[in-house]
Amino acid sequence: MIRNRRLPLVVAASLLALTTAACGSSGNSASASPKAPTSSPTPVASASTGGAGGSDTSTVPADGITVRVTGAGTSAQVTYQVDGTATDDKNATMPWQKTVDPDGGATHVVVIAMSGQTDDVTCEIFVHGSSVQVVKAGKQTGGVAHCEWTSPDN
Repeated sequence: MIRNRRLPLVVAASLLALTTAACGSSGNSASASPKAPTSSPTPVASASTGGAGGSDTSTVPADGITVRVTGAGTSAQVTYQVDGTATDDKNATMPWQKTVDPDGGATHVVVIAMSGQTDDVTCEIFVHGSSVQVVKAGKQTGGVAHCEWTSPDN
């Protein structure tokens, strides 16, 4: 069976567009100040790559919001969005982790991870050191994992 290598990219882009549209904007968008990520991606040597996801919190800061991507491949395309501001890492070395909001004030975080090498890819979102969502992709999703978290205070 020939696998369409563009299909996961199209799915990921569509999910991100739908998520962005669903969040919407209330009030004056000119006064909004999106939070830009302030730390570099960090390869995670001790992250779990099996089971239902990572959940190894030994390398996750106790404060802020951190995202992690693990899987069987050596690299993945990772797109993450923090309060409407999207960032791409087209060739993320796995396992991959980034603190996307060191202060922890974000209200909405989305992570889309896609491995071109294998269908085994997992995304995970940590808030203040605790895992709040883990999604493991497989053949049924075309190797695309989509995690999303919204603050209960939002």
